[in-house]
Amino acid sequence: MTLDWEQLAAVARDSLSEPELQTSVVYLDKRIYEAGDEVPFNRGMRVVDGSVVLAFVDLQPEANWSHPARYLFIEPDTGNMEQIEGNFFPPYRSPIPETFRLAWQGQAVPDWPLLTNQAL
Repeated sequence: MTLDWEQLAAVARDSLSEPELQTSVVYLDKRIYEAGDEVPFNRGMRVVDGSVVLAFVDLQPEANWSHPARYLFIEPDTGNMEQIEGNFFPPYRSPIPETFRLAWQGQAVPDWPLLTNQAL
């Protein structure tokens, strides 16, 4: 892996616009999925073609689901990513896996809607 977890989190955070930086939450799944693996996606699964790290951007963390969110599939060697935007559910229901970590919490976001407060 060329990029470390902090750098991968920065790639995900850098995908946010200025307003989104204040009002959004970014989660990073600290797993590397390989080609052919099933990755959690909107309460289902998505098969990936190559090595990726999953990030989930909650664009309206105080809203009920489903609402605007973004899935990021980041290549761990390059930081290149595929972004998929829409009205989504988070990738996990309870219990949230230990690998799913908080990478960014906008200043305007309270703690109560967080899926996990366990930071990278």
